[in-house]
Amino acid sequence: MGTIFGRFGPDQKTQLITALQATGLIVGMCGDGANDCGALKAAHIGISLSEADASVAAPFTSHEQNIRCVKLLALEGRCALSTSFAIFKYMALYSLIQFVSILILYNHYSILGNNQFLYIDLVLTTLLALSLGRARPGPVLTRTWPPVSLVAPSTTVPLTLQVALLALLQAAPTALLPSRQRFTPEGDPDAEQVLCWENTVVFLVSSFQYLVLACVYGKGQPHRQPFCTNYYMVGVLLSQAAFIVLLLLCPWQWLADFMEVQPLEPRDREMTMFRVYLLLIPALHLVLAIGIEAMFSDMAKFRPLLDFARRSCSEKRAEEPPAPAAWPPALRPGAHIC
Repeated sequence: MGTIFGRFGPDQKTQLITALQATGLIVGMCGDGANDCGALKAAHIGISLSEADASVAAPFTSHEQNIRCVKLLALEGRCALSTSFAIFKYMALYSLIQFVSILILYNHYSILGNNQFLYIDLVLTTLLALSLGRARPGPVLTRTWPPVSLVAPSTTVPLTLQVALLALLQAAPTALLPSRQRFTPEGDPDAEQVLCWENTVVFLVSSFQYLVLACVYGKGQPHRQPFCTNYYMVGVLLSQAAFIVLLLLCPWQWLADFMEVQPLEPRDREMTMFRVYLLLIPALHLVLAIGIEAMFSDMAKFRPLLDFARRSCSEKRAEEPPAPAAWPPALRPGAHIC
């Protein structure tokens, strides 16, 4: 069903759009002539179907003289908004991962090396953030909307749980290091040492965490195409994962010296097995991180809790006794006390 308005002048088109917006609706406008300029400016979404005067007033221009561009614009807009939120979450957690790593290493009188900082900041995170933004829009418009608020429970709750999870998975391996390989500072305890087992473990585990979170926030559907269609991101993930596994299991001496990590000693069977066990941490992190996003990122799951909280507050207000009347009572104009 629809309503058709005929023989409208330019001002009347603008008035109609303004009236619809006053009712709380989101209004879009398609026009192909100079008499549509006012309406295109007033609408939330203005699409010009020509490259003449209307294209100057409208923020979007379609080369096709039909309204099929409306669906494409909606798909692109949802994809852009969803991708922006994903990149924001990833960059926020990137800084928190590094913050947690520094806190853990400070506790062991160590710190990340210069080459390790450069690799994380300039290579790993930059490539992942750029490839994360290469996602394409999904093929079908769905009833679900992408997130529209950065402070909504569907955004803040998963982020908080992700921070707690990554901090736990960084601290656990350092606590499980074999006791004979523990780093004990020599001399001045304030001296910071880079080449130690705590540094190697935290650096490698945190590097895996950047890849895991990129996989989590690279999820495509329903507003973006599936994850596997983003070939740039798949290539970055595979290449960087192979490099980190190489650092973990079989680094050459020159590569270990350059990245400031402990070299592999095949004769030390205990530490070799410990390195292999470290590969279980990114697998566990990936499963738990995906589960957190699947359970807590849907706003529809929070609505029953919000509705329950609103009902509880309204019931408490209704049960509160009325406030006592003011004394002395207020007098009407012209009244007298006997």
